[in-house]
Amino acid sequence: MDWRRNSKKLLDSNGYLAEKMNTNYAYDFIVNNKTRVDVKYSKLYKGSSGNFYAFNLEQKFHDCDVYILICEEDKENLKTIIIPQSFVHNQGQISVGET
Repeated sequence: MDWRRNSKKLLDSNGYLAEKMNTNYAYDFIVNNKTRVDVKYSKLYKGSSGNFYAFNLEQKFHDCDVYILICEEDKENLKTIIIPQSFVHNQGQISVGET
């Protein structure tokens, strides 16, 4: 599954102009020529204390404005969570409990 391509289609279909960035950038898209968006993907991890999604942010100091988190329960069930970077507060990972 090409979840970055699907993310671009999702952004475009909702009226945003999403430009895919090359690998020299620390984010995946520039949206409407100003908003830096980084897309992260996780499958559902099943743990003894509960199920969750884990997203590695690569670095603690973030160079994006918004994260789009793609949660895959199975191939037919994807959930999308949008989080402003300002909510992350220099974390290296985001974990989300099963919803």
